[in-house]
Amino acid sequence: MSPASSCFRACEIIRRGAAAAAALDRTFYSSELSWRFSRFFCPRRSFGLSGGPKRFVPKASLFVGNLDSLCRLPRNGCLSKNVNGFLSDASPLQNGALKDTVRSLSTEAAANDQEVTSESLNKVLVAMEEDPTFSVAKCDFHIQSLCKSGNLSAAAILLKCLRTKRWLLSSETYKLLLTSTAKKKNFEVASWALKDLLLTPASLDLCCFMDVAKAFADSDQEELQQFIKEVSESTFPRSSTILNKIILGFSKAGQAEKALQVFENMKNLKCKPDVVTYNTVLAVLGKMKLVDQMLQEFNSMALAGHAADIITYNTLINSLQKIGRLDLSLNLMREMLEKGIEPDLRTYTALIEGFGRLGNVEEAMKIFSEMKRKKVCPSIYVYRGLVSNSKKVGKLDLAKSLLEEMNSNLTTLVGPEDFRRMNK
Repeated sequence: MSPASSCFRACEIIRRGAAAAAALDRTFYSSELSWRFSRFFCPRRSFGLSGGPKRFVPKASLFVGNLDSLCRLPRNGCLSKNVNGFLSDASPLQNGALKDTVRSLSTEAAANDQEVTSESLNKVLVAMEEDPTFSVAKCDFHIQSLCKSGNLSAAAILLKCLRTKRWLLSSETYKLLLTSTAKKKNFEVASWALKDLLLTPASLDLCCFMDVAKAFADSDQEELQQFIKEVSESTFPRSSTILNKIILGFSKAGQAEKALQVFENMKNLKCKPDVVTYNTVLAVLGKMKLVDQMLQEFNSMALAGHAADIITYNTLINSLQKIGRLDLSLNLMREMLEKGIEPDLRTYTALIEGFGRLGNVEEAMKIFSEMKRKKVCPSIYVYRGLVSNSKKVGKLDLAKSLLEEMNSNLTTLVGPEDFRRMNK
């Protein structure tokens, strides 16, 4: 066979191979065969900002002509299709671990969130590897933009890449990520974001932990247990403080069962429950009206060597009065006094409210008088409650007298703003 014939035959084989690959997979980079085939035809392609081939210098083009239309990625293709092509050996990313991470995440994102596109993602990934001026501030901007647009899948890929590089984002970005994970119920990304956020000097408010709780809404017991273990290990010796906030976050998010699960897991960790932990759990159990379990944990608290404080007693008294167990509430108040703990406004308010609601205005007034005798300033809520309950039982003169007393002391009574400051 002549050299010209051999060359022609080789050309025809290449043509047919390219056509077959294109027919099998029009997106080309979404299968291993087409991905490797594209490398053969375009060994020196470079990537533009869109993440697709910007120009081609293929030797094979001498035989098959212009392969640009064959190998170009779809502009609005699915995340997995574009990123898999982006992560070929000819890609600017040379870190093997980083490539594997992004490829696996992109596949998962495509399966769960088909509307996600890779154009902006590829831009950032290329810049991270090639641009020496690329900074964490730019990552902050891109991740915040993705979160605000609802594109959590792409934001998660960037976050995972940054964690591989051990880059930390700003606290604002992590908080925005937590808000996004709460909406999507994505506990895995929430776990990453919280653990990274805890490495920053930022102070975390309750909203952050409530977002984490919402993200874990669909998690199972094993997944939550693993998360608690990792947080405990990474934040020791301040683990108890962090886990207390997580318990409170679950409670405030309406997930009492998970709050109690964290508490039980805590007992088997290096960091043990403290007074704050028990106080939070007692409030959770009281809200669930699990009185027996609440009193059991109160006893366990003492056995663990933790002395009850004013918050402990107020939590118990308030929970018990709400279910009509004022006998136990009074016993706890006596116990407080025996231990040298003076009742405060919350203590008296709970008892006055409990007796008043049951129609026992006489007992409520006794406690009210004792409150004033001990110079504990009443709140406007106490007066309003007493006036209302007095009217209900027909004590109109008493109601009128209390109303006049309240109006004459309005400037000195504890009001809504004072309660807000007390709750901080």
